[in-house]
Amino acid sequence: MDMMRGSSSIVLALLMLQVLAVLFLASAPAGAEINEIVIPPGETMVWADGDHNLSEKVTIQGTLIVRNYVMRFNLSQDGEASFWVTEGGLLEFDNVTLLHENLSAYLFFKVEGRFVCHDSYIEYLTGQFVTGGGIKVVNGEVEMYDTRISDCKVQGVYVEGPDSDVLLDNVTMDSIQYGVHVAGQGSVTLQNGCFLDLYTKAGVLVNHGEAHISNSTLFGDRSNETQGIAARGAQLTVFDSVIHNNKNDGIELTEESSANIVNTEIYDSIVGIRMTSSSAEIVECKIYDCVDGLNIYLSDPKVRRTHLIDNLNGISSKACAPGYLLEDCTIGGNTQYGVYAISEGFEENDTQWTTDQGAGNTIARMVQWWLLDVNVTDRSGIPISGARVIVRDSEGTEIFDGTTDALGSVRDIELEGSRVENDGTENVQKSYQVRIEDGDRWAEHKVLMDQDKTLQVSLGETPTITDSPYFWAVPVILVLLVVVTVGYWWFRVR
Repeated sequence: MDMMRGSSSIVLALLMLQVLAVLFLASAPAGAEINEIVIPPGETMVWADGDHNLSEKVTIQGTLIVRNYVMRFNLSQDGEASFWVTEGGLLEFDNVTLLHENLSAYLFFKVEGRFVCHDSYIEYLTGQFVTGGGIKVVNGEVEMYDTRISDCKVQGVYVEGPDSDVLLDNVTMDSIQYGVHVAGQGSVTLQNGCFLDLYTKAGVLVNHGEAHISNSTLFGDRSNETQGIAARGAQLTVFDSVIHNNKNDGIELTEESSANIVNTEIYDSIVGIRMTSSSAEIVECKIYDCVDGLNIYLSDPKVRRTHLIDNLNGISSKACAPGYLLEDCTIGGNTQYGVYAISEGFEENDTQWTTDQGAGNTIARMVQWWLLDVNVTDRSGIPISGARVIVRDSEGTEIFDGTTDALGSVRDIELEGSRVENDGTENVQKSYQVRIEDGDRWAEHKVLMDQDKTLQVSLGETPTITDSPYFWAVPVILVLLVVVTVGYWWFRVR
């Protein structure tokens, strides 16, 4: 029994020594080197008014409060994260500067609990695109205020998991590939002067999650293939923001994304807003200095009180059934067309087709195109490759000359159906003549332009004329020749 009491006393003494050691490290003077720190559940540790060199990661199961502090990481080996906030843990930064002394591959945060950051500066966070890095939030909560994140290897903030919730308030991120990367189901909010500067991939990338952006600026590095916001299967709101200097798209919506974009200025990009199989409310925005202000495919946005001016095309759209809505918009000063629509397209109400300075769209207000596919076979149904396909308009002007591919097809021949001139005059191209040639065999067809078409042509051993305006010309000419000849000889005989 005495031996057991003695053993218990030794164990208790060792535990007390361990606690004292941890407290000593926590209160170490400036410049002291800290080895791995573990804050157990239920305990609180405070680092204040000091300077630490950190050589191992810090694991926070309880609470760590850091204020008025400079920390320099000099990791001798790679770890999972420099700061790991486990579920139930809390990390607070207030006026903290986090610098790096070397270029370890694992200098980043992993937040499964909660991280709150005020008035701080963080540089050179690392990580990977797929596995995450930067401020890596995995079903955790992050709030950052008046903070700068700079010169990160891949992303500033990475969000993963349905319970992840990130708030960025007046946060600046610069010199980075992705400012914010939502990898799946998480939610991020940028507000009150967030500034994403010189990103080389995307300011905000959202995959099947949510992003809410207001009063923020996204400025890309135009020497790279940049996008301001890229949303895939996501929910997006953008209010009172500016997106510019992107080599590709200001905003891209794909894979059934939905968006509400209000009072936002987008310029100096290839496409202001690009939509594929998505929906959006675009209200009181201004989009200019782009190739296409809006580029819409298989989508039906509602565009209201929006200015699409000084682009190459105000809107380019394709196959947008049952149609997208333009209401009280200004679409003027575009170098080519106000609206360039292929296949089913748009509805418009009360659109102003000039700018405030009176500049109209250079070529036309609107032009509607349709697509024609031509499939050529022989009488046995075998595709004929290399057959020549010539398309002429109703006035005989050749607008297309091509050959069939290995499947006997020429696809997506664009044929103008109608256009509205700058003065409001509508011109309709009612039909086109299609001629198919293969050696001595040929055929001609007339195509009416009121919808997409597929023309199936079968070439026999001898020339054929089908639906051609010249089909009846030969017999008519023969009849006229007979009438003229008979008349001539009748008058001669008399």
